[in-house]
Amino acid sequence: DPAAFRGPVDVARAVLRAEGLRGLARGGAATFLREAPGSAFYFGVYNTVKGALATEGHDGVRRTSGVALLAAGAAGGGAYWGVTYPVDLIKTKIQTDGARGAARRYTGIV
Repeated sequence: DPAAFRGPVDVARAVLRAEGLRGLARGGAATFLREAPGSAFYFGVYNTVKGALATEGHDGVRRTSGVALLAAGAAGGGAYWGVTYPVDLIKTKIQTDGARGAARRYTGIV
């Protein structure tokens, strides 16, 4: 019952008591598998779009406007979630497996 906890530290204590460090780290490998390729896609798309939208000033220096940076960030974010959403779903299933006293169904990261 979520109302039984006073905050995230209280939840962490309860998980440590019930399942030890292994319970607290559940889903950590899946999180890494989500973050590594997701970050690569984000920064790759962000830099590509940022470079494509940069304009050269009278002094020969390339500059990127705030709107262009916003567009590059949006494109990078879209690429990130497009690649990572399926892995995020798996990670969430692993992390919430066995919640509320149900039997655990997953034993690995996949």
